[in-house]
Amino acid sequence: KEYFNKKDSLSTQIEQNIFPGLVGIKTACGRVGMGFFQHERWLVSNAHVIRHRSEIDEGITLIEYDGGECLLNAEKSFHRPWESVDSPDIVVVNTAETHAVIPDRPLALDNVYPDFYYFYVDLNFDVHYLVPCSVPSQLPLLFRGLDEHILQEGCSGTPIFSAQLMLSRSPNWKFATIGALYARFVCASTSTTSLLACVVPIVQEFEQIRSSLLASESAERKKQHSTDYALLGDTQRSLKAHTTSEQEQTLTRQVFRAFEAGDSMLEIGLPEGVEKLAKNTFVSLEQSYLRKTAKLSLEEIKKSFGEFVSALSEEKSIAIYSTTGRESTLQSSEFWRLDTKCGTNGKYWVLQVQDNTGKGVKVRGTQKSASSVFAEVKVPIKFKYINGTALGIYLQESQARAHTKENLLTKEKLASGVQRKVIQQQAKNIIVSIVAESKDCCFRL
Repeated sequence: KEYFNKKDSLSTQIEQNIFPGLVGIKTACGRVGMGFFQHERWLVSNAHVIRHRSEIDEGITLIEYDGGECLLNAEKSFHRPWESVDSPDIVVVNTAETHAVIPDRPLALDNVYPDFYYFYVDLNFDVHYLVPCSVPSQLPLLFRGLDEHILQEGCSGTPIFSAQLMLSRSPNWKFATIGALYARFVCASTSTTSLLACVVPIVQEFEQIRSSLLASESAERKKQHSTDYALLGDTQRSLKAHTTSEQEQTLTRQVFRAFEAGDSMLEIGLPEGVEKLAKNTFVSLEQSYLRKTAKLSLEEIKKSFGEFVSALSEEKSIAIYSTTGRESTLQSSEFWRLDTKCGTNGKYWVLQVQDNTGKGVKVRGTQKSASSVFAEVKVPIKFKYINGTALGIYLQESQARAHTKENLLTKEKLASGVQRKVIQQQAKNIIVSIVAESKDCCFRL
């Protein structure tokens, strides 16, 4: 009990056993979430993080716990409908390469201390502890934070774990995956500031995909048997194997279609006011809260944005300063502002063009600003000034590239065949984020 209460060596074992199987996920359009490898070639995340196969084709970056990055190389992917409110918010991706996994260590119940800890790991690989506040038969599973930590955007897809102390000479911990975190909401029966974590189980999802793939492999074997029997002149066995293969393939296709249509044995009751936790690092102007708060038309939003960025480019220099942990406004207009904050473990200033709606509008149930980020530049922390012309040019170019990509993706939906592949490649080549990391100028990343 003393070992358990002190969490003796728990943090160390989480870092050693859990961290390697977790990844941050960043799509080409700037959406950020998390995922994990329950098996060495199977990545699990939320469907609203990786919404379609086309997003994998455009390029998805996996971010390791040690800061390393690699592109997701997927052979197959199975997507639940990401906008659905009553099906599990899950995507399962079969990867070409193997990856470190979350350990699965079955153990008899009489070999462990009976109590549990529950926790999750956020995008910065910080550990946060939870307590369950719903019955196991109620879905989604609900958890409340122990450390008054508010669930942040970008945590969608991270797994919720249980930890039990193994009874042995030295403290050792057994971990089990409870499900995938996908949303937060304010519980009506508690304080208005109490945000609960919404979690969906994954065991049934895996089993649905696994059994279907096994059936598909069986159908392929029977198809080969049919060919072999035909070569041997055994027409009857060949026909029987062929018929069985066709039936199994048909059933498999039906199961896959049902999965992607949202059919599930799990009945999800999505709470009212839920907020899914994928983070969009860049958004289109159409999504700005200015359309509601300032009652501007889209053309007026585009015009005011252009005027603000042009004003930035006319500045001879802009002084960079930041209060640790908080944003500071460097430049501001009626509808837009240039903010700075310290980012990337204190190595960079992060400069962001945002709309001004956050001054009076908060994300429901939180104190988080509703302002959207439309362009961003990272500048090494040693620089206290940045040339205004370069900043303005690159921010303008960033938004222009984002707009071009939106147009290409719209065209892609109407195209087919070779033309569609060409458009997909053009969209893939467009990058909307830029980084400053040289001594005297900005370079596109």
